Amino acid sequence: MNSIKQLILLALTSLIIGCTLVQSVNKLGKDIYTPNKDEWEGTWVSEGGSLQLKIINQEHGEIEIMFIENGKLLKYRVFLTQNDDDNTYMNIVGKTEEKHYYFAKFKKDSNQTIVWQASTEALKEAIIKKKINGSIVKNKYGDTIIINATKNELNKFFIKNRRQMLFEYEEPLILRRLTK
Repeated sequence: MNSIKQLILLALTSLIIGCTLVQSVNKLGKDIYTPNKDEWEGTWVSEGGSLQLKIINQEHGEIEIMFIENGKLLKYRVFLTQNDDDNTYMNIVGKTEEKHYYFAKFKKDSNQTIVWQASTEALKEAIIKKKINGSIVKNKYGDTIIINATKNELNKFFIKNRRQMLFEYEEPLILRRLTK
């Protein structure tokens, strides 16, 4: 995955083009991750392009990511969360009326953020083996993995299995913030 644009677009277009993707009816992360305006807002760049990030509601960990794609300004809401084990997550939603979150794990250090998308294979296997409540919807070009676990069950599963490859650690997205 080359850019946050691709991560967001993959999440939002999965239903249209049928890519295999992980969705959840609940946010991953028990607690709110409170972003610091001085460390988060601004222009971020990666191999695949750039984006603008703005804090919408600091107390709720809500940020907005904006970028231009094919001449159109696209905006996406992201809720930042964390678990007791210091793992931090991005829960992406495209439109207010959407009922699913597309989540990724992130690690922030100064002006750099590393993002890992959820492992479709690991979560598909967990659903098949009934380790977590969910379903797999077959599409023409791939599957949609829908995690229906309660917020508590979802977070317990990720905490209990944190040493497993639940994210695509071999293909991180690295974002760097431009500073003044």
